[in-house]
Amino acid sequence: MSVTQKALLESYKVSYRIAKCKKPHSIGETLVLPAAIDMIETMLGESYADQLKIIPLADNTVGRRISDISEDLCDQLIEKVKLSSFALQVDEATDVLKDAHLITYVRYVVETDVREDMLFCKPIECNTTAREVFKIIDNFFNENGILWENCVGLCTDGAPSMAGKNAGLQALVRKVAPRAVWTNCMIHRQSLVSRDMGEDLLTVFEVITRVLNFIKNSPLRGRLFAKLCDDMGSEYRSLLYYCEARWLSRAKVP
Repeated sequence: MSVTQKALLESYKVSYRIAKCKKPHSIGETLVLPAAIDMIETMLGESYADQLKIIPLADNTVGRRISDISEDLCDQLIEKVKLSSFALQVDEATDVLKDAHLITYVRYVVETDVREDMLFCKPIECNTTAREVFKIIDNFFNENGILWENCVGLCTDGAPSMAGKNAGLQALVRKVAPRAVWTNCMIHRQSLVSRDMGEDLLTVFEVITRVLNFIKNSPLRGRLFAKLCDDMGSEYRSLLYYCEARWLSRAKVP
């Protein structure tokens, strides 16, 4: 490869690392490239360091590189999904701005290896009904040439709009994918089971939750708790908030 081709390839590699680390796009031009030039100049000489100066790492360039990488990865994933039977896991989530998003994961087979990836994350502009959710998935499938006939599984939470047999997403998917088998999300199932916890254990956990909230609701009490942990030689100095929707968090809170 020529120097220009190498610079272009390195621009994509650095942009990929910036995206993985979730850093600002400007960090490539303001920190990564100057630091690399300093290291090469010190270790190998100024002539080698000058070759790095042609690597394009401006913030808008990094943004374009990340978009190109994202589109290419999406195209690769879609091509693999087209060649295999697949199962979907669908969930509706709300971000900090109170905007609803539909997150869809896909599990598929490549030769003898079962893989799982995020298929897409789309905003839900209207109501979060089963028909609207199905419309978003169906439009994505039609745009990318994915066949519903290859869908053999659907995993959602237990909400009526998702799990309903007559008008829920489960029913709409089964009309176009007769082989699809619906399952309830494992984390949601464990959360439902935990509600029927024995009375003795539930009482203990309620006390723990009240103590936890008492400490976490006050910055001063949080600092005093951290000081107490230091004085006792504890490995940890802070507590985690208890999240009722996630069963796995219960084991980590106490």
